[in-house]
Amino acid sequence: MKLKLSALFLLTAILAISLVSAAIDVSQPGTLKRSLNSTTFTITNSYPIYENTTCIITISPINISDGSGNYIKFPVSPSAPITLASNGTTNQIITISHESIPSSFGYGVFSSPININSNCVNNTNLPFSFTLSPVSLSFVNDFCSDGENGTDIEILNVEDNQIDNEDAWQWQPLNNIEIDVKIKNNRADSIDVIIEYDLYDPESNEFILDNPQEVDLSIDEKSSETATIDFEIPTNLDFDSSSKDYYLFIKAYEDGDEEAQCVSHSAKLSSSYYQRIRIEKNKNDVIVTNIDSIDNAMCGETIDISARLTNIGRNDEKKVKVQLTSSELSINQEIEVDSLDTGSSKEVTFTITVPADVQEKIYNLDFTTYMDYDKDDKTYGEVSDKEFKKPLKVEGNCQSSLSAEDVRITATLESDAVAGQEITVQANVQNTGTKETTYNLIVSGVESLGTLVEVDPQTLTLKAGASKNVLITINANDDSSGDYTFTIKAIYGGKTKDQSVSVTVQGKQSLISGSFLESLKSNWLIWVIVLVNVVLIILIILVAVKISRR
Repeated sequence: MKLKLSALFLLTAILAISLVSAAIDVSQPGTLKRSLNSTTFTITNSYPIYENTTCIITISPINISDGSGNYIKFPVSPSAPITLASNGTTNQIITISHESIPSSFGYGVFSSPININSNCVNNTNLPFSFTLSPVSLSFVNDFCSDGENGTDIEILNVEDNQIDNEDAWQWQPLNNIEIDVKIKNNRADSIDVIIEYDLYDPESNEFILDNPQEVDLSIDEKSSETATIDFEIPTNLDFDSSSKDYYLFIKAYEDGDEEAQCVSHSAKLSSSYYQRIRIEKNKNDVIVTNIDSIDNAMCGETIDISARLTNIGRNDEKKVKVQLTSSELSINQEIEVDSLDTGSSKEVTFTITVPADVQEKIYNLDFTTYMDYDKDDKTYGEVSDKEFKKPLKVEGNCQSSLSAEDVRITATLESDAVAGQEITVQANVQNTGTKETTYNLIVSGVESLGTLVEVDPQTLTLKAGASKNVLITINANDDSSGDYTFTIKAIYGGKTKDQSVSVTVQGKQSLISGSFLESLKSNWLIWVIVLVNVVLIILIILVAVKISRR
């Protein structure tokens, strides 16, 4: 009999608990932010009145942690136990507010359960206690300096342009990242907007980008504009797993009025307030960056090529090898570097000589890195699968660009060019080919100028690169005057090379029209005195003759 009564009592208690738990309703409070420090939720005793159930509600203190030892306290009001009778609609509004936020509190969305305990008694006079669940409070520490405020600005879209990364929002150290941010202006006038961004490590509670730059944007009334932000992923990211999650924070605010108009959330962000980023690191990964050398080099020239080796892998490297190759330039050099810890860099410099007999064109210099050194076998277990290249334009002094036989002819006038006199022209003949060549020189087209007297020497043999002067003598015609052109022709190896020569000849001049006039111009005072004396002599003679006739 006692066993039956105990079972009946237990069944009644279980039934009562299920009824009461179903009759106490708790609404979900709103999300709190720095710019919104108060929210409410409602506790309702909706148990039927005929059950005559009265509950005493107590709420445990609410604390939210950022996971790094920082806490925010959220007092509730009323804080004393609340009595709710079962009249069918009895409820109590609970107000939650937050106290001061620690300056070191992390960024992002944080939450904590709200523990609500109910001690109830119904018409069976059987008391029971239970905790209502699940209800939680969320707090957002957003990217706006004073918390989000205003509705003039919206972030419509955030898009990864995938410059270096294959998959959106999955990055690696030293990736160049480009993000498009579309901003809308809801105002009836134009607005100047500033966009700021940074990459956040939720574990260390630190922002990690090196000197992120603000972007200015002017947006007309009721329209939208897209701005592009770009940055490089740092190499000194400290994690041992293959990947780690980071948060990309973006905010847009009115220039000069961030306190009143700032937004840092968007439906296009993975958590509304930030974009979750996965940064991946290979176990062994050494890359080549900052390759620096001259862009152009001549054949036979020796140049230095410097580069930076950076360990972006998870493992420290005891030894690293970098190889510089170019099969077309016959280059194959190696440099080994000791002790390259993860996140660190070292400079290397190669000295190469461009072969003298290659073609003039652009060549690729290829760099390959070797990692995971085994000191016992003195071998490397990993080879980089990334491509590191430097283009080098080879131009000038290249023997392959020269034919076996070639010549260059230049000419200068070595004497005065006067009609009726000999004119001497000196020609320089240079072998610009790659082998010794014999040249036969012929001068033509001098008939209108005069008569060819001599070509000395007319035949000459020159080694590759050598040159020699040749004298050409022409007897100018008596009536020659003005500009004349003749041709020096070099015949060699079945080829011909012509070089035109221009000469300006000064015509013959009479005494009066020539030297006399020149003398008159330069000595006019003397000639005036002579003329005056001649006139005086003539006058004296005339006077003497007149006197003698008397």
